[in-house]
Amino acid sequence: MKKVFYLYIFFYFLLLSYLALTLSISPKEALIFYKEKSLLHYIVNLSTTLFGKNGFGLKVFFISLNIINIFLLFNLSLKKLKKAEDALLAAIIFSLLPGFISSSLVVTKVSIIIFFTLLFLNLPKKSAIFLFPIMLLIDRSFAIFFLGIFFYSVYKKDRFMMILSLIFFTLSMYIFGFDVKGKPKNFFLDTFGVYSAIFSPLVFIYFFYVLYRVLVKGKKEIVWFISFVSFIFSLLLSFRQRISFEDFAPFVLIGVIIMVKEFLSSYRVRLPEFRKRYKTIFLIVIGSLILNDMVLIFNKNLYFILKDPKKHFAYNFHISKELASRLKKDRIFCVKIDNKALQYQLKFYDIKRCNDYILTDFKVDETSKKVSIFYKNILLKDYYVSKVNNK
Repeated sequence: MKKVFYLYIFFYFLLLSYLALTLSISPKEALIFYKEKSLLHYIVNLSTTLFGKNGFGLKVFFISLNIINIFLLFNLSLKKLKKAEDALLAAIIFSLLPGFISSSLVVTKVSIIIFFTLLFLNLPKKSAIFLFPIMLLIDRSFAIFFLGIFFYSVYKKDRFMMILSLIFFTLSMYIFGFDVKGKPKNFFLDTFGVYSAIFSPLVFIYFFYVLYRVLVKGKKEIVWFISFVSFIFSLLLSFRQRISFEDFAPFVLIGVIIMVKEFLSSYRVRLPEFRKRYKTIFLIVIGSLILNDMVLIFNKNLYFILKDPKKHFAYNFHISKELASRLKKDRIFCVKIDNKALQYQLKFYDIKRCNDYILTDFKVDETSKKVSIFYKNILLKDYYVSKVNNK
């Protein structure tokens, strides 16, 4: 069993590393890399110093951390599900969730939040509480985690953990808070749509059913409380504003353990002749999950069916490296751009800022040279480079 797991992890790492190399740095990632003085900024700068300024160097920390997260979830699943094959199933499903894969390929705090959450759940209670101050300082999203621990403590009548979690929740809200300013707008359905994309639609439907089933009559464990509280809180906030899924999704994703546990419990309690329906449901749901992963992995092929390339969900990850390559091919190694994010994106690929050339989305004059970005024969974007007369 261990050999199968290690072999799976090895190929999983290779796949994610290859995908990272195929992606361009996005506008948001470029701003994090050069401008935003945050934990992510220092992580990616150190990572690219060690592994080079390329897609792998930019994402290797998040890929590696998520590999550790799979091991942590596997170890936690061994405690919750008892059987090694059940824990392996939970870990594999967890690793195949589109939201989890995406968190490995994008510069985001999601993998860090998942790591500390799973580390807390794997440690003995007396040791785990020492993670609270670290969590508090790392990110505001841990306020949701503290809230989940609080409700679990109330349920378990654990007065010490109840008071401690409430203190840290209050401190987190005082230091960071959650932005509820602006004109209220309803994004409830949008939130459901994004969760469907994070889990894949059929997996999310079953996950939602399991959360409700456990709420009504199931055994409520700490993982369920963390996942459920985060999910409900995100839905409540979405009634008045668009939420940041980086603040909630990490805690919801770990609920996959409860989902697998409930399915296997329902499956095994039935006699063999009555299990066929469950096998069929399992194959359909897992098949849909793998299909969603194939779309994610081979996402560039979506350009063949989209009328407007800009509607591609990963459009921002397919432009800057290709543009830099085209400029270098034309022996242009510096440009001036009004779009600051794009200027930083090109800087990542060694296209510096200068006053010799300007890069625009439109033709400045007759001397402007068109620079087109293609995926195979599909036009993604036209740019224009104009030489500046400095005389």
